[in-house]
Amino acid sequence: MDWQDKVNLKTLEIAFDQNCNLACSYCSPTCSTMWQNDIRKNGAYQNLVSDNAQYQQNSTWDMSYGKHIFNAFFKSWESDLQYTLEELRVSGGEPPLAKNFWRLLDWWQSNKDCNVRLSVTSNLGLEPELIQKLVDATHSFKHFNLYTSNESFGAQAEYIRDGLVWDTWLGNIHKFLQEGNVRELHMLMTINALCLFSITDFMDEMIRLKETYGQFVPIMSLDILSMPSFQSPASLPTDIKEQLADNLENWLENVGKKHELFLDREHDGVNKLINYLREVQVEHQHTSSIETRERDFKSFYTQYDIRRNKSFENTFPENVVNWYKSIPSQVQKSVDVKSHDLETVRASMINNITRNYQPED
Repeated sequence: MDWQDKVNLKTLEIAFDQNCNLACSYCSPTCSTMWQNDIRKNGAYQNLVSDNAQYQQNSTWDMSYGKHIFNAFFKSWESDLQYTLEELRVSGGEPPLAKNFWRLLDWWQSNKDCNVRLSVTSNLGLEPELIQKLVDATHSFKHFNLYTSNESFGAQAEYIRDGLVWDTWLGNIHKFLQEGNVRELHMLMTINALCLFSITDFMDEMIRLKETYGQFVPIMSLDILSMPSFQSPASLPTDIKEQLADNLENWLENVGKKHELFLDREHDGVNKLINYLREVQVEHQHTSSIETRERDFKSFYTQYDIRRNKSFENTFPENVVNWYKSIPSQVQKSVDVKSHDLETVRASMINNITRNYQPED
């Protein structure tokens, strides 16, 4: 085709806003209002000097044109897109928290003959009333796909994805698959350093879902995190990465390859992760040194524990905890301390948080 020819979109993804009920460790204020609240109340995360500063400012979307943009979308949707699109994807933030999301679903209630496939990304951690409302709404669509995100099991999932309650999240998956009209369930796995310590337990749970509901519920997609680089699996020490790769290889040989419901693409994703753990040392050419990334890892999770009332040392296995404790702590230059011990660092950070906290927030 000529480059000037008009081409109709086949897939369109839209995010109506950044309202979100979770504040996952690898997310940021640009995608989550809960993250914005953290920065607003507690101030910027301190002493992060590697190649990403997303936790050091209260970044928000510029919504000054939002009303005009979304009105233009709905005008185009009703006149054109509903007839030409194959798939409409809605992400966020958390879509059911956006008024325009329900505006779209209300339209669909009256236009159930629409052939466009709707795909919605949800963290499935909403209030029961909203979950039920979305479950009921799935029966308005000819083709509805549900995307959700997780990559680790139980308490470790709750640590990484702050605000998630494991049992509630898993229960809501069963609710959608039992009561809703879900064609496919996609499991978006953001492979970060910490998820690797329970990832095989997580995939065992996904296999159990397949055994109950079918091969495509869920479909696992393993996407290796690159930014912020200090949370990337590449920032872990070599001996731990080798052990994690061995665990994944054993799981793949003894579970994945032998299970008829385990998809080829899922096999390839796990195999790619194994090779990554054995071979990759840095994510890209602009990645900071391993020493810098390690210090940022320690600095971030020390502050994260205080802000989110969590405990790294009580959540993860001994080998990674020992490594974490061995990383030298960074202390703000403005704080007069004589040692870099953890309790001193924690005390200085608590002072910062207390000083910046505003009760009216």
